[in-house]
Amino acid sequence: MNILFVVNSLSEFAGANVNIIRNLVRIIKRKQCQVYVLAKSDCRRPASEKIQEEFDASYLLPSDRHEIISKLYEKIEINNKRIKEIIWAINHPGVIWKGIDCSILDAYWTRREYTKCIEKICKERRIDAVIGVAAPYYIVRAVSDAKVTSIKAAYQMDPYTNNYTLCKRTKARRKKVEKKTIDKLDILFLPDFVKDDLINSRICDERRKMVDANLPCIVVDKILQLDFRMETCRLDDNINLVFAGRLYDDIRNPGPLLQLLDYMPSNFRLHIFGYGCEKQIAEAKKTLGDKLIYHGWVAKGEADDYVKKADILVNIDNTIKNQMPSKTIDYICQRKKIINICISRDCLGAKLLSHYSRGLNVYLNEGSLAENAENIIDFVKNNSQKVSTEEMLDKYKTYTDYYVANIILDSIIRFKTSRY
Repeated sequence: MNILFVVNSLSEFAGANVNIIRNLVRIIKRKQCQVYVLAKSDCRRPASEKIQEEFDASYLLPSDRHEIISKLYEKIEINNKRIKEIIWAINHPGVIWKGIDCSILDAYWTRREYTKCIEKICKERRIDAVIGVAAPYYIVRAVSDAKVTSIKAAYQMDPYTNNYTLCKRTKARRKKVEKKTIDKLDILFLPDFVKDDLINSRICDERRKMVDANLPCIVVDKILQLDFRMETCRLDDNINLVFAGRLYDDIRNPGPLLQLLDYMPSNFRLHIFGYGCEKQIAEAKKTLGDKLIYHGWVAKGEADDYVKKADILVNIDNTIKNQMPSKTIDYICQRKKIINICISRDCLGAKLLSHYSRGLNVYLNEGSLAENAENIIDFVKNNSQKVSTEEMLDKYKTYTDYYVANIILDSIIRFKTSRY
């Protein structure tokens, strides 16, 4: 069977969606399937050769490679940042145009280029199923618009119509777009919370298209191979807390975490890897000093290394009910202690961590800052039982790469069989 995944980026700085698909590809290829990928790539976010090698073949949109004066640009030394940015923009018209297209023109030209490439690859490689991975949602729209005989599917890991990270003024338009897009698709792979969102909002009534597929963040082979040791933290040593991910002002705000850090001992060190809320973090740094270390945006491999070395992992849960940070599952894979900062017990990450014996959900609406900080200190100090491999794979079975990959393949085979 030949499968084509369509994604936004293959960069080392790509988001969770692409990294989750990489988990699936390893399993799908073991089933004697050929797996291909189509993505964007430009000088700001070039495709990683290492990631490309994980697929049987990779394709990159041709318009992203346009450079006008690349050789001349390499020989010029420019110290002025503003001039450098202007020359970079002139040198890369394709990238600038893509930005304008996606932000202002509803990604019309980008979608059209994706669709043409999908049609070409499906014909050349005799693709059985093409799977668009959202977000961004224009990836799924490009797949639905493609005139191909291949099975057209989407793997949608976040809501689109009711996605609160997007402009609320376009919600009615998004609903119209989503209903039309789904109508032209054959299969929708969705986590439970996205499926519920589609049904409750009456965006999709064709439940036969919907297939439950959680985020496959648990790589079974790694879990089975690694020997996890219990770590104990001494409060007279420096204790490194690590948060890795993106921050948002209104959805995943670090404010409460930074306030809690102010109530903790001086040897607590919070390391933040990611981007967003930079001004807020810089302001907090003035008060917290050495207790707060901001590393900025780093490649996933580098962030993963720091996560493995951390004493305690910290998650900031989303304030909305229909989006779950995938890092919650990533953290659980490490079997370290996890502190989850959340608004209420309805948060998706909090529900997930309630089954994890080495996790602490800190509910901001159920205690003062001083009380919650004291609970965190006690949690860090006290030993907790080791999470066994058997226990974790049982409790989080539906989040494993094996489970989700098999669901995707079985669904494609069933649809292909029913078609004929």
